[in-house]
Amino acid sequence: MSEMTEKCPVCKTECSDGATICSICGFTDEIGINRTWLIKGDFDYWLEAVVKPYRVRWEAQKREAELLARIKELEAKLSIPSASAQAGFTDPRDGKFYRTVKIGNQVWMAENLNYAAAGSKCYNNEEANGAKYGRLYDWETAKKACPAGWHLPSDAEWTKLVNYAGGELTAGGKLKSTSGWNDYDGRSGNGTDQYGFSALPGGFGYNIGSFYYVGNYGNWWSATQGNVSYSWYRYMDYGEDVYRGRNDKTYLFSVRCVQN
Repeated sequence: MSEMTEKCPVCKTECSDGATICSICGFTDEIGINRTWLIKGDFDYWLEAVVKPYRVRWEAQKREAELLARIKELEAKLSIPSASAQAGFTDPRDGKFYRTVKIGNQVWMAENLNYAAAGSKCYNNEEANGAKYGRLYDWETAKKACPAGWHLPSDAEWTKLVNYAGGELTAGGKLKSTSGWNDYDGRSGNGTDQYGFSALPGGFGYNIGSFYYVGNYGNWWSATQGNVSYSWYRYMDYGEDVYRGRNDKTYLFSVRCVQN
């Protein structure tokens, strides 16, 4: 006698008569996947109370799996780097090693610069802060602080990075490190570090020797001058934004170098 089959009420796949679990969607029922469904007295109730909820969950799981597969496919096409894919660079001037990361078609240092150029300072004049957050530089010093083969990014290069990371309103959350940022009003200031940029909140200083907001704000010079007294820079705080502004060239901000 040939084997009888019946379609699963959830995924509509043909199942062997007498089966208790569908091999496609995993649906199971005490009466089995067979034609006894058709003669069960409370068939309509069973469809509504048992089959329909299961179908809703199964279809949602199926859509989620398809979405995750699509995300992985897009990430592969974009070649989004992970921290493990980062390279490095040793500054020949002092032997300090810096992690580097390629984001789009730009190669950035993945750490704030910590080169002791004349006029640069560590936050609160403490070397431990320089090792963690990098040193702070006025604009004129920042322009010349990067090693050979690297340079202080222009305002346009900063914009290119921010746009690649999703734009000013969300890029901060993706560029900030996963630790090192203070909480604000019960909310974590840390980011996801999606691209391996690892932005840290080095605060800022005045050339007279006072320092403010380490752990809360990160400020980075660009090489682009606004006018005789001000230059463009970027800053991040506890939120998701990357802000663009101009500030006095004598302020002490962090430096990120980008490869030539």
